[in-house]
Amino acid sequence: MANKFFDQEQKLTILEKAQEIGIKEAAKIAGVHYTTVYDWRNKLQALGREAFLEHQPNRPGRGEKEITPEQEEAILNTWQNNLGFGPGQVRSQLRRQGKTISIRSIRKVMLANGYEPGQAKKEKSEPRRFEAGRPLELTQMDILELYINKARVYLIKKSTIGVKRAKWKSTPCA
Repeated sequence: MANKFFDQEQKLTILEKAQEIGIKEAAKIAGVHYTTVYDWRNKLQALGREAFLEHQPNRPGRGEKEITPEQEEAILNTWQNNLGFGPGQVRSQLRRQGKTISIRSIRKVMLANGYEPGQAKKEKSEPRRFEAGRPLELTQMDILELYINKARVYLIKKSTIGVKRAKWKSTPCA
């Protein structure tokens, strides 16, 4: 189930519906586990309706981290010294210097200062097939490009009119 946050009024509405249709069915509709609805019901019984509505659950989290000017300066200096580096490489360089900064913070600083992330790698396309331009030419060559163990290989089929069998020849590309 996904992490869903409900305010106290929504929880109370779910509990009221749970009295009508049952806790498990109400939990399924709300998208939470049924034991969560039981916990809400127990808190409602323990606190009372007014205290339940005023209750603010504790949601600890890491929050948004502040980037200090020293960290920003270190990020920019490392990036300017190595213009080809991306956020991960800048982070590695900073770690070698004994400075630990999250990759998210580094990316945020770099984007704010003109960093343009590279394009995602395209999926490999199907091999292209090359054929002769005009029919009934005396000689026709078909070139098939494909990869064998990450090496680009061209298969060339050379056929001549009047010859019954075609010859295949493979040439590896460097």
